[in-house]
Amino acid sequence: MFTPSTIVRLLQNVDISADYKNTFSFGSASAQASFFSAKTKTGCAFTDFTYQRKESVLKVKVNIETLWNVNYLMFQNSNFGIKWFYAFITDMQYVNDNVTSITFDVDVMQTWLFDLDIKNCYVEREHVSNDTIGLHLIDENLNTGEYISDSATSLSQLDDLAIVVSTTADSLGNDVQGEMYSGVYSGNAYYASSNYEFVNSFIVALAAKPDAINNIFMMPSILINNFEDPIRVTSPTAKTLNYSLSKNLTTLDGYTPVNKKLLSFPFNFMEVTNNHGEASIYKYEYSNVGTMDFFVSCDIAPNPIVYMVPMHYKNLTYAHDELITLSGYPMCNWTTDIYKSWIAQNSVSNAVNIGGSGLALGVGIATVNPIAIAGGVLGVASTIGNFYEKSLLPNPIKGQISGSGNVALGIQHFSIYGKTIRHEYAKMIDDYFNMYGYKVNELKTPSYTSRLNWNYLKLVDVNIFGNIPNKHIVKIHEIFKNGLTFWHNDNVGNYNRANTII
Repeated sequence: MFTPSTIVRLLQNVDISADYKNTFSFGSASAQASFFSAKTKTGCAFTDFTYQRKESVLKVKVNIETLWNVNYLMFQNSNFGIKWFYAFITDMQYVNDNVTSITFDVDVMQTWLFDLDIKNCYVEREHVSNDTIGLHLIDENLNTGEYISDSATSLSQLDDLAIVVSTTADSLGNDVQGEMYSGVYSGNAYYASSNYEFVNSFIVALAAKPDAINNIFMMPSILINNFEDPIRVTSPTAKTLNYSLSKNLTTLDGYTPVNKKLLSFPFNFMEVTNNHGEASIYKYEYSNVGTMDFFVSCDIAPNPIVYMVPMHYKNLTYAHDELITLSGYPMCNWTTDIYKSWIAQNSVSNAVNIGGSGLALGVGIATVNPIAIAGGVLGVASTIGNFYEKSLLPNPIKGQISGSGNVALGIQHFSIYGKTIRHEYAKMIDDYFNMYGYKVNELKTPSYTSRLNWNYLKLVDVNIFGNIPNKHIVKIHEIFKNGLTFWHNDNVGNYNRANTII
């Protein structure tokens, strides 16, 4: 029991209450006493008063009507020497015109503030002393609303496509040797051009060998090494392109956050989509450099797959496990002029047939042999009939065409978006962080003096001791578990000030 017996001061305009959501911090006990003493109501500093023999009740020689704005008191108890006790006034009762009975509860935070022995505790939330972007990434489980795009770009260099002819012969009809492409052997050679007329002429040139062409496909011309139009592709691998993209580390939908955690995921990030329904999220804070770096390449083969790989990401030079791919490139079909092919393929036999028939016809005339004449005439007629028959046949289609809507739309590429939460959510969450700091979930010695104007602190397991009555230490543990804000000056509840790290 604490019985005031020396000095009592009744205070006004003390902006904290017995719910312990807010309290004050001070650099010393003397600074604390000076702060509260300055709030003493005029005429309410007592060294001579009467009191009841009951804990937390005292009587002062003041009319109750004059004490309407008094809400706090401080006193010195003779049992504790010069130590000040601080208390919330919870009730006042009229005794007579000159005496008021005051009921109070000791403010355990202010009374024992400088007696607390704070050990390692499990800190759930706090205002951190280092707000570097990407340092605090524990999920806050907050509603972020729908995301918007505050920037958009694309790798449109991939839009220009080359037509690649896969063949076992060159345009002169000479057999070609196979190559290694993207680490895989192919018995074909690849000829590439962005001009379809080159492909048409190539097909015509191989009329004598129509089966030499076994595939025609398309791929980004920029990914073909040393591409000239046209070219025989001889490089064993595709060209690699490097891209560096800027990070958004400033605003969210036009809102500039105070708390830097808002500039990291899930509030702010980069999204890459292949425009085929697949997307990958890349977090600015996981990039080990000042930009978001990627390399882009592909395999050289029918229906190629282009891949985009983050670089310098999550401590990896090449984060292959985070890549995104782009496929769906067109496969082409083509026609072969069956008439020309038949002529080219049968030029020798046709010549022999016609020549032989002509010889028979000549011999028959010379010998007046009707059988020879008939055979010669029929042979020439048959051969000519074959020519005519072949000329009437439709040109066959080879290959299987597969179109691409994205090619038609001009979006067969990767699109990159800067994604953020909307302005109103950014402001709402920033206000929340201003009041309650970040979730840290860390075993440490808690601090409540790292900021200029206020610090919030919430503990899970509390290891705070001291030469303090047990019921008060239990109360102190409960207060820290519930969470409270330490104000470093007399401006409680004013969150519109800068609360910089000190």
